[in-house]
Amino acid sequence: KRTSLATSVKVKVIFFRHEPAGDRDEFAKSNRDDRDRPLTDPGIVETRKAAIALNRIANIGNSLVLTSPWTRAFQTAEILANECGGRVEICEGLIPPMCHSEFRRYIEGLNVEKLVIVGHNPDLSDFLASLLKTGTDSGISLNKAGAAIVQNKSGVYRMNAFFSRQVLIKSDRK
Repeated sequence: KRTSLATSVKVKVIFFRHEPAGDRDEFAKSNRDDRDRPLTDPGIVETRKAAIALNRIANIGNSLVLTSPWTRAFQTAEILANECGGRVEICEGLIPPMCHSEFRRYIEGLNVEKLVIVGHNPDLSDFLASLLKTGTDSGISLNKAGAAIVQNKSGVYRMNAFFSRQVLIKSDRK
């Protein structure tokens, strides 16, 4: 049985920041919008490793993967969905700057058991901090390909785990 995040007994929410993209200044020389800046080739490989490890640790298979439409986030979401078995959905609410209250209302209206949110810093980390009620100056900061696992139990969010990219990638080797 799936229920909305707002009324759920227990829903797993995974926050995942996109992997490294190409150099911003170099990309700007191409006269293309920064939103189109893709992941680097090593970033694609590391995202795949992090996704496999995250799935093994947190069982994120069959998740709804919400992503910013920006290229690097969308690529990250596709890799997560492909490696873990999930469905990608573009969410305009993840475009910086995010409106935390609107995005929270949106996700709490979803009928899911597992939700992965892929986005950009500082917005993604600030939104995570707002859910945890720690304040945006809390020091919570997802690094690239870093993840946080949060449980929502009847509208109260608690962080269960926080992983850097390095920890996820090292755990994939085991």
